[in-house]
Amino acid sequence: MNALTMAKKEFHDARRSKTLLSLIVLFGILGVSGPFLFTKLLAMQAPTEPVTSRGFVMFMAEFTALFISLSAILLGYKAIAGETESGSGKLLLSLPNHRRDIVLGKLIGRAVIFAVPLLLSGLGMLTVGWFVIPGLDPVEFVVFTIVTIIFGVSFLWLIIGLSAMTKSSGRAATYALGVFVLLEMLWNIVVIGSVYVENGFSFPDEAGTTVIAPYLQNLPPGTAYHNLLEQSLAMVSGTASLAPFQSSLWFAALVLVGWAVVSPLGGYLRFDSIDL
Repeated sequence: MNALTMAKKEFHDARRSKTLLSLIVLFGILGVSGPFLFTKLLAMQAPTEPVTSRGFVMFMAEFTALFISLSAILLGYKAIAGETESGSGKLLLSLPNHRRDIVLGKLIGRAVIFAVPLLLSGLGMLTVGWFVIPGLDPVEFVVFTIVTIIFGVSFLWLIIGLSAMTKSSGRAATYALGVFVLLEMLWNIVVIGSVYVENGFSFPDEAGTTVIAPYLQNLPPGTAYHNLLEQSLAMVSGTASLAPFQSSLWFAALVLVGWAVVSPLGGYLRFDSIDL
């Protein structure tokens, strides 16, 4: 059984267990209700502001990042730790499998399981938005959907990498939630600490005198997602301006690729060395 066969097994298992259907329903509700929610909130809070597709896309990005991150944790934390804990990992390895194939198959299979509902949600959002949002730009919706899928898969692979580092589902869940809280809620403490250390264990009198902090500030996946989305939308609309490298499209893409590669690689090396 190679990695692609394992990926197909993952997809079919998700379809049989209703995991795929559940994700399609959840993301479908999010995508279809988003345009209505945006127009209602805008009418209540800023009635003089025009309803635009750019405004809607950025509005959706604000809370879909959190929703997608939590969904990725639920889908990914037991991906490999669950197999190891239940003993099915031994069964898989009793077949002509390499542990590398198991990890790659999990990554590919669960990426497809996650990407399909996000794609369908984007199509539903575009369909409803066509009737609700005046002057809708379909290109911006396509960019939003593609960037959101990239972010979702990147975060999912980060969680699967953590799952491969332990034989316990409970510990994998702790790792996943801990990384989420650190990167998305407490990361400013790390940035402030870097400023303090770089300035000789004191805070600078003027802003903008540090080198490391601007890069650290843009390392969390959620921040990279917003940067990549903003820069991609600006590029397709012809309004892109020269941005600092740490908040540029290329740095944001590099960050998401980095999280998607480093964590699974570390997880595989750990998984390859543990006794099942």
